[in-house]
Amino acid sequence: MEAYNYIKALHLIFVVTWFAGLFYMPRLFIYHIEAQESEEPARSILSGQFKLMSKRLWLIITWPSAILCTLFAIGLLALMPEWLSQGWMHVKLTFVLLLFAYHLKTHQIYKELQRDHFRYSSKFMRLFNEGSTLILFAVVFLVILKSALNWIFATVGWTDSDDLAMMYQGTFSSAYYKKLHRFVHKEFRKAKALEALGNVLKGKANPIKKAKPILSYLYYGPTSILDKQQLKRLETK
Repeated sequence: MEAYNYIKALHLIFVVTWFAGLFYMPRLFIYHIEAQESEEPARSILSGQFKLMSKRLWLIITWPSAILCTLFAIGLLALMPEWLSQGWMHVKLTFVLLLFAYHLKTHQIYKELQRDHFRYSSKFMRLFNEGSTLILFAVVFLVILKSALNWIFATVGWTDSDDLAMMYQGTFSSAYYKKLHRFVHKEFRKAKALEALGNVLKGKANPIKKAKPILSYLYYGPTSILDKQQLKRLETK
């Protein structure tokens, strides 16, 4: 068990450094792309600097961190092979595959920019930069909430299946998570209704086109209050 703790600590350290590289690389890409709009000699100077910064970050920090993180993850699975039979691990590994795909795409863009081949706009790279953040959120929640995984499924609307509810045992009953899903959906619809009303009052939207979402508040407002009360009762069961 002592070996497990050391390996887990090292795995987490290299997860942090890997994601640090993935977070910052697209920002360097953005600066590099936007530097092409500068006049000479500023463009050449900035391009050379961003190439050097990207090279050091990618080859000295990000790639080694990805490799070491993966090796220590394999070590953890070797010590805890029973994880491979658990549903949360299957979902996590799916996101890890997406992370590798994101990493390899970043590598492709890195190689292109090193050759002064600019295929993507800075706007695209700003959107691309969010990919690693979304994967990080998914993986962290899966690892921390693995004993309450149906809370996550409830949030995205997957709890209509009784088989799924039986497959993952959470802190509360299946009825609680189904009610939680409906409550979150109604809260979202309430917010959209209030947003539509605000836009109409500010003259930013056509009242006729926004009538349906505004009127929907008459349903979602009261029913969400009832759902909240039912959730409190279900928590005590």
